[in-house]
Amino acid sequence: MKRNTSHARRSSLDSASPGDILLFHHARGWSRLIPRFSGSRYHHVGLFAGGQWVIEARINGVVRRDVSQAKVRLRFRVIPAPGGPEAGRIALEWAQGQLGVRYAYFSIGALILDRLLERLIGPMDIVWRQRDRVSCGELVAQAYEAAGVRLFPDHEPEEVAPWDFAQLLRRHWH
Repeated sequence: MKRNTSHARRSSLDSASPGDILLFHHARGWSRLIPRFSGSRYHHVGLFAGGQWVIEARINGVVRRDVSQAKVRLRFRVIPAPGGPEAGRIALEWAQGQLGVRYAYFSIGALILDRLLERLIGPMDIVWRQRDRVSCGELVAQAYEAAGVRLFPDHEPEEVAPWDFAQLLRRHWH
């Protein structure tokens, strides 16, 4: 019997609220490079926008995407809005104002290189900030900063990568 993947995706969002964080795992295609170099299973992050929609920074920029229309089954964890539903609402509104902003290709490359070298030779500080461009982790971190919530006190938003959000999972469920 064929599994209804659209239903499976819908079920995983049933308890989500607008502004919650979606942390994606089980990468496919080029996205597999991120877990390979970061050592984390998480490769992407976005903000739940209600229904089946997510606001996210992708290769083609900041977009609003219907996750039920993906060609492959997307797998993600839902992290309730840090700071509560009002902070989630404000973060989502801010992120929606970023639609169309271009993707920070070099920034994510520098993050991967920084984390890889840190594992090999110790702490590094390689940060490549691209003006008027944003990565997925940076988008979510900036959105929550706009809502008055600093997700990662030890990192500037430009330094935040998808694998950093695993800390929020641990805080929420433990």
